[in-house]
Amino acid sequence: MINSRSKGKAGELEIVHLLRQELGVDVTRNWREQAAVGGADIIGLPGWSIEVKRQKRFSPAWWTQAAEQAARSGDKAALLYRLDRKPWMARICICALGRGYGHFQIEMDINDWLTIVREHIDENVSSLRKDCA
Repeated sequence: MINSRSKGKAGELEIVHLLRQELGVDVTRNWREQAAVGGADIIGLPGWSIEVKRQKRFSPAWWTQAAEQAARSGDKAALLYRLDRKPWMARICICALGRGYGHFQIEMDINDWLTIVREHIDENVSSLRKDCA
């Protein structure tokens, strides 16, 4: 029998490693806040509230949880999940890509989401450079 708590922790650690490696951002598991008030699973990626799920079957309630957490923090919601024997996927609101797109969910391979995040990071760095010039 697989312990779902251990499986969830392993999934969060896998995402932390992936984000650090792919984005060079110092993200961490948010285990203290998760236990106390149910905050985002991963913290440290500016502008994003990240919920991680590692389960056998998808549940629409995961998106509700991710969206509610993001609304509390004022960040964009990202649900990163991996079903058994499947690759990591990402679900976000299309409004995270810009105004005027609406509020429906889009799903993508995690590498596509990483590309979106990289572009936002690059835009923020460019904006900071302009502000300092």
